[in-house]
Amino acid sequence: MDLYSFFSRPGKRTLTALALAVFSSIGLCSCMADSASGFAWTGSSGEKLQFHQSASFPAGAEGVYTGSRRNNRYILGRALGAGAGRSLRITVDCLVPGSIVQLMLSSRSGGGDAWSTGQFLLGGGITNLILPLAADRRLSSLELILQPEPGSTRPASDQIFSIRGVAVIPTFRGFLRTSDGEVSVSSGFKYENLSSSSVITIEDPFDSAAVMTAPNKAVSDNGENLSGKKSPESGSQSSCPTLVIRYGPGSDGEVIKIKSDSATKSLRTRQTGALVYLPSPLFGVQPKSLELILPKNLGIQAVYASPLDPSECEAADLGRILASPPTVLESGELADYNLFRWDIVPDVLVFDFRDYATQDRYLKRLAFYVEKRGFAGKLARDMEIAGLHGWNAHDYRPEDLASFFSLAAKTNFPLNPEEKRLESVLVQKQVIREKGKGQFEAGRGALISVSRESEAYLRSTFITHESTHALFFADKEYRDFVTDAWSSVSSEERWFWKLYFGWMNYNTASDYLMANEFQAYLLQQPVYRVKEYFQKTLTARLVERHPELKLPIENYMLKYGDSFASRASRLEAWVKAKYGITAGRAYFFY
Repeated sequence: MDLYSFFSRPGKRTLTALALAVFSSIGLCSCMADSASGFAWTGSSGEKLQFHQSASFPAGAEGVYTGSRRNNRYILGRALGAGAGRSLRITVDCLVPGSIVQLMLSSRSGGGDAWSTGQFLLGGGITNLILPLAADRRLSSLELILQPEPGSTRPASDQIFSIRGVAVIPTFRGFLRTSDGEVSVSSGFKYENLSSSSVITIEDPFDSAAVMTAPNKAVSDNGENLSGKKSPESGSQSSCPTLVIRYGPGSDGEVIKIKSDSATKSLRTRQTGALVYLPSPLFGVQPKSLELILPKNLGIQAVYASPLDPSECEAADLGRILASPPTVLESGELADYNLFRWDIVPDVLVFDFRDYATQDRYLKRLAFYVEKRGFAGKLARDMEIAGLHGWNAHDYRPEDLASFFSLAAKTNFPLNPEEKRLESVLVQKQVIREKGKGQFEAGRGALISVSRESEAYLRSTFITHESTHALFFADKEYRDFVTDAWSSVSSEERWFWKLYFGWMNYNTASDYLMANEFQAYLLQQPVYRVKEYFQKTLTARLVERHPELKLPIENYMLKYGDSFASRASRLEAWVKAKYGITAGRAYFFY
């Protein structure tokens, strides 16, 4: 069932869950009546709260609403101060879809002066109705009013819905349908089904207090912040205010537009469906609302904002990684890097370094050990490689990472502090595993990196290039496909590839490396630009350095120039079928 079929009813095509906030005096109550027993009301730590009802619903059925029992107020024995970043969830079981219920939260035990309200259209079955709590208000009472059904002939004694429970939860604003059909919907949520699209609006999506207390963190490493220095928050988990979008399979290449007060973002859909996490900094400072314009008939299953544990939102689309602001430490300095997992292949770690120099301190020696001609398999001293170029972006498989750190430990090679920190992160994230003192074996996934010092268009190209290396490392089926494709390239056709890779200082003696670079250079730009890139861009670079090769290269291109695009098309068809990505763009958020 899609979102619209839940919310629609005859003559009604828009649902607005409206939250109103008005000032009121704080009223405390002391509970003298018998506590209600028909359902539980729990606090933020799961503790049961004492409360009683204002109406005379039967004992044990204080939350059962019928045609003749339409209004009740639930009064806490002790007023609740919820604190920042909290909502109140009222779970109901509805037997009559299309019923409308109004909720009101008040600081007064007698009701009135409600500071949070919402009106909800109920579907059948279990629904969680959610109202935001206020950091500067105490909660004394919750009131529910079931709206009359015009023209209904239903007996007044028939049950309409019942309350299953009330609980204080982390802030939730939006809509969620679970796999078993349970629905959560908050006030401040609006859904409109238009002729050619659907529009969702979430008012005040990111709780201001939650945003204020959540630093812009990516994945934390071993209790350290991303500079490698111990954080005063080590051991505690900071929330990550995040927009969550989930949709089912069936839509490919359409676009979801996401508008805030200060930014408009786009999310390209995948045939396979997707679960996407978009942290609040992507949408500016405390947006008043988010508006999502959805393709018609997109099987939307969730659109909500909530403060998540960082581990829940560390998996990121590559476009989100490119768009994420740098992490700023308490000192005001930028962290060395942001660290993410690639959402398509979550075992792949993605480092976004603040600049080339920082990236070099972590990865330059590793680049020479793994890929550089004349250095492969050797741990180079700083003085040996100081004047040589590493890479502007990097990629490494677990086997090479384990070999590098094992050899360093075995030979007592003096790694720098950043390299030791990298070793710790890789072990923690299980890309490599410690099998003995200072000895490592391959774990799973891969490591790729880019730098913020690269220009925007290069960051996009580099992260696409590196992501295809990650697929080559992590997906045996793709690796076998690429290996076969490289094997089909004749020695005569390989001449240009080895010429270029040799000029780039790759270790051309490694067929594994050549196959890997072959596919990455073909897929780093759109297929329509492949021929120009190889015949003009790369040729110009080579001829400038080696003018004596001008004629041989021209003759080569006359014979093999068309092969670049045809080979890129075959590679693109494979990755698109499995992962939905295309040549030149391995990301969906932009």
